[in-house]
Amino acid sequence: MVDFVSGEFFKAGANASSPAKLTISAQEQTYVLQSDTRNYTGYIDELTIEPPLGTQPRQIYLPGGHLFRTNERDALAHMLPKSGWSLVSALEKFGPHLIPLVFATPFLAYGMYRLVMPLFINMALGLTPAALVHHMDKSTIATMDRFITEESKLSDETQDRLTEVFNELVEAGAGERSKRPPKYRLLFRGGKMGPNAFALPGGTVVMTDDLVEMFPDNENALAGVLGHEIGHVEKEHSLRRIYRAAGIATIVTLMAGDSGAVVEELLLEGGALLSLSFSRDQETESDNFSVDLLHEIGRDPEAMALFFEEIQKIDPFEDIKEKIAARKKDKATEGDVTDKQDGSVEDVTQAAEEDEKAAADKNPAPKDDAGRPKANLEWISTHPLNDKRIANIRERAAKLRQD
Repeated sequence: MVDFVSGEFFKAGANASSPAKLTISAQEQTYVLQSDTRNYTGYIDELTIEPPLGTQPRQIYLPGGHLFRTNERDALAHMLPKSGWSLVSALEKFGPHLIPLVFATPFLAYGMYRLVMPLFINMALGLTPAALVHHMDKSTIATMDRFITEESKLSDETQDRLTEVFNELVEAGAGERSKRPPKYRLLFRGGKMGPNAFALPGGTVVMTDDLVEMFPDNENALAGVLGHEIGHVEKEHSLRRIYRAAGIATIVTLMAGDSGAVVEELLLEGGALLSLSFSRDQETESDNFSVDLLHEIGRDPEAMALFFEEIQKIDPFEDIKEKIAARKKDKATEGDVTDKQDGSVEDVTQAAEEDEKAAADKNPAPKDDAGRPKANLEWISTHPLNDKRIANIRERAAKLRQD
């Protein structure tokens, strides 16, 4: 039986493609590829057939490095033997087995995530060279400085004072990565990032002007944040997240193979859900690191709890409220200019309020027990805040004082 699929052909080393047709003779185990320029013939076992990957086009390499790519995946699958192994693809020919496979896939994925993933991550961490993480820091900062951040407006005195605090924390706390010590440095940045602080894998910690200006007279609170970010570096949380993402992609490829978008979507979304608890564990670990570190250098170990409590008191929606008021005023003025053909000024104002209410219903602001809006700050969006977390900090600090 002879069959063919259409696709695009890339000559070895070329970026441009041309239309092509690949003909397969299953009986003689030969192939013929017809392109605009010439024909290529040979035996099927001379082809390098890439395994199926999700919904991506199938790729076949010819001798000499030429590439044939096709979107006719199903037709090609009927012509060629499977070149890549996947659990789902191996069972595709047993139709009745697909039903239990659908139910088993989440459990298999979960088992691989919990059992295989930690081994993969720990092995990758041990093989990561220091030069790589330092390059990651350098590249990230360069990109942010180009597109996101601005030069800090903090005074030299403020920057020097917080840098001294940071160096004190590093000297006392940077001891767990003796085999690959990070090059710690503290950077200050302005711009539109809001109150924020974050750590990069190689030891670079960035703190924004807005965050510093929120606590001008509370050095311990800022020390708590810096200690928390040092904890992320010491525990290698950023690298772990990167390798976890790579591991999830590997699991998806292994489990889903060419099974289609449904199973692939299930595995990807499941991995995202599993990563939520992992992030919470990381935040708790960094909180504990900061508490222990502040206690060790003689600062208030409850600084992080005090920081969070101050954050909760802030109403970050004041600018938004001013914009809403201006919008209502503009609409009212517009309604007045149009001789109130579509309603009175009061009607226009009411319409504006209804628009705002509808928007708030779609994206409600978090509220406290008294119904007041909680702070919705950038730092909190990446460092989830809850009462249990504050209680954990206070409990750990109290225990340190007793010891």
